Amino acid sequence: MDEYNKVFDVIDVSTDKGKRDYALFLLFWSNVLRRCEISRLKVSDFNYQESVLRVYGKGKGNDDVRVDLNKNVADAIHSWLCCRDSVKPTNPLFIAMDFHNFGCPLSGDGLYAIVRMTCARAGISKRMSPHRIRHSGITEALDLAKGDYRKVQHLSRHADPRVILAYEDNKNQYHLELSDKLAARVGRRLLEPAYRVN
Repeated sequence: MDEYNKVFDVIDVSTDKGKRDYALFLLFWSNVLRRCEISRLKVSDFNYQESVLRVYGKGKGNDDVRVDLNKNVADAIHSWLCCRDSVKPTNPLFIAMDFHNFGCPLSGDGLYAIVRMTCARAGISKRMSPHRIRHSGITEALDLAKGDYRKVQHLSRHADPRVILAYEDNKNQYHLELSDKLAARVGRRLLEPAYRVN
């Protein structure tokens, strides 16, 4: 979380691109959205008055789910939309802003590039991706929910609760903890070296 906060220090929210990126990074973290979910969003999927986003699930065709937004996230998306000219409901919610692709929907690869470059500018040495942010957000949510995996399953929109349990196991390193305890109960006699060096 401390590393991720560095990202917001390098985003210039006085620019249109900065407003877009600020909203994107808030969404990635607070709502643990997948990049494919963000790339499919249209302006009509965002309801500022209700602080709600309609998200189309991964591999679920046209099925959509209602995602509640924190007020700061909703304000950031609203601020981004206010700086765009003549926005229509059918327009993509997030667009590319580079010279060659300006106005086109941000693709999954485009989102990946924004995350990678912004995190590098923030001095984060680990190679970052939208999925890594999602993973970190889910892990942090497990701490905040005090291990209530059902709440985190609802947040992450994982169909199978076992996926959340895997996050919990990875976070707590249960496997290593139990493996260490089991190993401590056997093999106490040190093996003689095969040869001695004089």
